[in-house]
Amino acid sequence: MEVQIISQEYIKPSSPTHPHLNAYKFSLLDHLMPPIYVPMILFYPPVSPPISTSSERSQALKQSLSETLTRFYPLAGRIRSNLCIDCNNEGACYIEAKDESHDLSEFLQHPDLSLLPKLLPPLDSMLDHSGQLKNATTAPGGGAVVVMIQVTNFACGGFVIGVYVSHMIVDGVGISTFLKAWAAATAQSQSGTDQCIHVLPSFDGAALFPPILDEQGKFAHPTEATMRGLYRRFAKKGRCVNKRFVFEASAVAKLKELAATSSLQNSSRVEAVSAFIWKCARSAWKAKSGRSAPSLITHAVNLRRRADPNLPQNSMGNFVCLTGAIANECHGEEELELSSLVSKMREATSKVNGDLVAKLQDQGRLETLSKVFQDMADAIALSTTNGDDKVEMNFIGYTSIVYSGLYDADFGWGKPLWVVPVHNAGREAISVNEVRLMDTGEWGNNAIEAWINLHEEEMELFQSNQELLNFASLKLMTDIGRKIEVAVDMLLLPLPGSTRFPSVQLASTSPILIRHHHIFHAPLSATTPCAVSTSAESHLPSLPPSRRRFDNYDTDQATVSRYDFAPLLAFLSTSSSAHDVTDSASPTSLDPAEFQLAELYRAVPAPLWHSLLKSLCSSSSSSSLKQAYALVAWLQKHNLCFSYELLYSILIHALGRSEKLYEAFLLSQRRTLTPLTYNALIGACARNGDLEKALNLMSRMRQDGYRSDFVNYSLVIQSLNRSNKVDSPIMLKLYKEIESENVEIDGQLLNDLIVGFAKAGEPSQAMHFLAMVQASGLSPKTATLVSVISALGNAGRVVEAEAIFEEMKEGGLQPRTRAYNALLKGYVKAASLEDAESIVSQMERSGISPDEHTYSLLIDAYANAGRWESARIVLKEMEASNVQPNSYVFSRILASYRDRGEWQKSFQVLREMRSSGVMPDRHFYNVMIDTFGKSNCLDHAMATFERMLSEGIQPDTVTWNTLIDIHCKSGHHARAEELFEEMQESGCAPCATTFNIMINSLGEQERWDEVKGLMGKMQSQGLLPNIVTYTTLVDIYGKSGRFNDAIECLEIMKSAGLKPSPTMYNALINAYAQRGLSELALNAFRVMRADGLKPSLLALNSLINAFGEDRRDAEAFSVLQYMKENDVKPDVVTYTTLMKALIRVDKFYKVPDVYEEMIHSRVTPDRKARAMLRSALKYMKQTLKHR
Repeated sequence: MEVQIISQEYIKPSSPTHPHLNAYKFSLLDHLMPPIYVPMILFYPPVSPPISTSSERSQALKQSLSETLTRFYPLAGRIRSNLCIDCNNEGACYIEAKDESHDLSEFLQHPDLSLLPKLLPPLDSMLDHSGQLKNATTAPGGGAVVVMIQVTNFACGGFVIGVYVSHMIVDGVGISTFLKAWAAATAQSQSGTDQCIHVLPSFDGAALFPPILDEQGKFAHPTEATMRGLYRRFAKKGRCVNKRFVFEASAVAKLKELAATSSLQNSSRVEAVSAFIWKCARSAWKAKSGRSAPSLITHAVNLRRRADPNLPQNSMGNFVCLTGAIANECHGEEELELSSLVSKMREATSKVNGDLVAKLQDQGRLETLSKVFQDMADAIALSTTNGDDKVEMNFIGYTSIVYSGLYDADFGWGKPLWVVPVHNAGREAISVNEVRLMDTGEWGNNAIEAWINLHEEEMELFQSNQELLNFASLKLMTDIGRKIEVAVDMLLLPLPGSTRFPSVQLASTSPILIRHHHIFHAPLSATTPCAVSTSAESHLPSLPPSRRRFDNYDTDQATVSRYDFAPLLAFLSTSSSAHDVTDSASPTSLDPAEFQLAELYRAVPAPLWHSLLKSLCSSSSSSSLKQAYALVAWLQKHNLCFSYELLYSILIHALGRSEKLYEAFLLSQRRTLTPLTYNALIGACARNGDLEKALNLMSRMRQDGYRSDFVNYSLVIQSLNRSNKVDSPIMLKLYKEIESENVEIDGQLLNDLIVGFAKAGEPSQAMHFLAMVQASGLSPKTATLVSVISALGNAGRVVEAEAIFEEMKEGGLQPRTRAYNALLKGYVKAASLEDAESIVSQMERSGISPDEHTYSLLIDAYANAGRWESARIVLKEMEASNVQPNSYVFSRILASYRDRGEWQKSFQVLREMRSSGVMPDRHFYNVMIDTFGKSNCLDHAMATFERMLSEGIQPDTVTWNTLIDIHCKSGHHARAEELFEEMQESGCAPCATTFNIMINSLGEQERWDEVKGLMGKMQSQGLLPNIVTYTTLVDIYGKSGRFNDAIECLEIMKSAGLKPSPTMYNALINAYAQRGLSELALNAFRVMRADGLKPSLLALNSLINAFGEDRRDAEAFSVLQYMKENDVKPDVVTYTTLMKALIRVDKFYKVPDVYEEMIHSRVTPDRKARAMLRSALKYMKQTLKHR
């Protein structure tokens, strides 16, 4: 690696720090930390499309760093003493470096850890020989720099960010918070995303944990009772070796199994790996000295989550407390098992709780802190005494930044491949045994890296331990290196025509400034045309003949064509200087030919320039688009047009229409965004289906003080409707925004809202907006009405669907095939075969020919009614009507067999299909896989999947969701997780349904941390949790007795504007019932009614069961009475549950009465009901005998 430093500068905050914040005082906990720097290195892959120059990237990083430092203001100051930071806006040190002779993949495939310090800022000028801050001035303004950053660019386009932050102001969580905030700010500036940019750091450490100073103003706590003092006690002479060991996810899972005991069922990943390293280190120490010796390990425990209440996660400073665990081999603990070591660690960390945090904040905090270290010192003294002998104690200090989220630090060019928590910048002078634990993110399959720093001789013994090698490896980053090589190869390929950026220079280091005060300036030269040299005049075009007619202009295309712009366009096509859109300043010197050309067109009014630009942008030719870029640059250069914002908006609109979204964003970043450019960008995103960017742009627009108009909302909703990604949460969110911003709703937006809510499965909301359209005297579009009919039919509201259908005809709208099919689908769903046959006959009488979908729905209706022969007749009718049966038709036949459990008929349908000359498509195979899955024939399902792939049919989200779901329902959770990974590796993005299935699977296994992690991943991919998500969470939490979590989900759902479903309450009531918590079940029932939901039969049966389990038979029968009064017909489950409740309280004599009532209610008893009756009669008989 040949890293060359190019430049060094100090990046200051974009806004100066307020005077009252000029001094940041260190807290009590800050004073415990050694005055060293915390290092972090992040490796980023090449990006596609590639950044044209590293200077653009650098400019974006520096600009966003400046904005971030405004919020993280102490990081831009200088450390004046061990007491405070002078927040003087002097800035963070920013270094640019490059390695033009090597690709990043070369290093990552064969990483030489000794080279890592080259990717960090040089510390020699800032640290003394012991690794502490020098007192001398090390930066402008005096004092030590708080943050140093080095960005190293590689030849392949990849780059590395190396960071040092003073440990006196950040711990592991703090440096993660800073880096993620900087990354979010950069990403926002690049693509309009709105990630963590609003998270404000908290610098309240000194207020929460006030320092204690002596009379001289120095820290009063003795050095021995600090982390520095503790580490100094175990410092060794000689060279330490730093190596990286990788624990794959499977190895970590195995270690957790080995660590499990009856009293400690589930250790954390960090606990299991830490204890295992401790165990292996003890073996190395014993092999080195030839005898057993006690050992101490310390862990830095994060106080943010231990405090009561919790401290903000974005609290900056050192919020850690050391805990110590000792294994004393001299006192009979020779062969401690892994589980024993984990227990020792758990016992030590459990002492750091809310009480301890509170004591560290009150008046006796110094005594509390002293006691923590004194207890540790006493334990060390006791353990190192063996009779009259003193025994040396071994030591390892642990730091964990697992779950730090650093692998999510996306600066807008992708997430990091590798994050390295380098040990003390590789300084060999530090000779304390240390372990730093780090997760590996998605690229590393969520393994754990252990960066282990041991004395050279100890490391030799440690790494040769066979037990260690069974679980860990010195695995190099070969997989990541190969991924980078693939990325580089992709960058070397020519871009497809639809995404190639025009050959126009758009390089810029700052946004364009619109200099409106130039518009009215006189021409650049005050001389007359004869002042221009005659040598230049021969190259100038003649005066456009239409110049004299510019006073009476029109802005349509015909008008534009009347003016001779050919000379100008010819000049723009040949002049390279005309293509730089970013150069907005008026020139100080000019070629005479170009000057005279500008003078010839100076009288052309702005609307004509706009029309000319539109005509160029409307052309499909790439050369015309290049000319459009050049025209904007040329007009701005010569101040020939008033509204440059409109020019840029036209360009952005054209790029969006040409599917060149990347270029549109790149162009927009050259200027400060205005409502015009915002609207153009939002439209471009919506037309290209990038809804996340469109929504984020609308959010940014509000932050900048601009309001989105009805056009933006229409475009976004139309895009949602086209993509079929529309769901209730996002529609409700958009409508709330429309209401809160008082957006004027026009006819088009109303139609879009109706269609959106209809497709989201919210027919009531769709009907509400339909009423608004009709009340305003507007006529809804035919497609709008069809979508409402379809939504009502899907919801079983057929009568209302019929009414809308009749309104269409009465309003003079002739229903077409889609309208008939929408109503037909409702009849099929309602199992109304007679109505289904009738609407098809009516359709034919109206001269509307049925299509494949019509016949498919009719086949569904016959199949659902068990009339197979009629379904086959429909197939013949299709052929007679010259409508060729397609794959979808056969899939409906297959679905009917599936619903009847007749999976064996699948092969027959497939044979008939092939004999008809119809080839199976993706949808058919999806139904076939689902058919096998519902019958638990997983082998057949996977065989169908393989056949699908062999025929070149790519699976979609439905395919993957079906496969994952059937494996989950069959209890094959591990295989389901493998399929989930395969789905993502294939490039198929999981949808909300996928995440819902996986959340349910993890919940059934009670893997709660992973459930929360999956929820976070779901939201990070722009997917909002929907009703099914929350219902699933309530169900899994309820079944496991985690009722507080279930209630919390319910509240979160309501706060998000989602209305809980009856199914959700059913799940909650049933969960309470299973545990005999009848009062809580009754309360959930009351809340359900308060939310305006009618309790379903399932919910009421669950409530009866809850009362029965709680031996409250009278209340159970009151539920039956409620059912009768509210027209809810009891079923066999109702009566069986009531009989069970009576038996539980030994009221056997009442059971026959319930059974008789069930018969009178025309409810057929099942096997379980009959068994209940027999059991009651048998007991009654035995009772009579004993009398």
